[in-house]
Amino acid sequence: MRSPLAHARAEVTALGRLFPDSRILIGDEADEDTVKALLPKARILHFATHAFSHEGDPLFLSGLQVAAGDGKSSDSDGILSGYEILEQDLSNVELVFLSACETARSHRLWNGGYYGLESAFRAAGAQAVVGSLWEVDDAACQELVGYFYDAYLGGHSIPESLAMAQREVRKTRPHPVDWAGWVVVGGGPKRSDEADPQRPAFSIEALAGSDN
Repeated sequence: MRSPLAHARAEVTALGRLFPDSRILIGDEADEDTVKALLPKARILHFATHAFSHEGDPLFLSGLQVAAGDGKSSDSDGILSGYEILEQDLSNVELVFLSACETARSHRLWNGGYYGLESAFRAAGAQAVVGSLWEVDDAACQELVGYFYDAYLGGHSIPESLAMAQREVRKTRPHPVDWAGWVVVGGGPKRSDEADPQRPAFSIEALAGSDN
């Protein structure tokens, strides 16, 4: 497992205040079995964690770091792989935000298709995925996420919200490495206020450790 992310806890704790009915999982709470059980129920999924992008096998060996399960299942190894994501029914999910490195990278396989974490979430039914094309700074991620959800809850579309967040981050972090690598795959609902208010929004943090 990789080292803890210093700003991930604060990032998702802030989301818990924006989404009062959300489910926040931190550290060992975000074990793989629990995460898998919550995925189909969510309207919004937010991961602040380490990610793995594998060029040779982008579905089986690319994944998100979560906590290992209780050992009862051989699949609960602490890595939510692209293939395991494909097995989920995410048709209720309007947005997946992957606040981690290289989560929007895709790799070409022998059949000519391009696959990765974002394509796995989309193939599983998620309407839109926000991810990064390269390695990202933890603190810059936290800033961008805050601006994004402020805009999204203000009624802007997912692409509009990301563009607004990138402009805000650029004001204090002008180097493109801190803001330009974020992309949206899929459109999602036109505006956030069109979403069904009766469907819960879960914010999931998958972390091996924390800053405490």
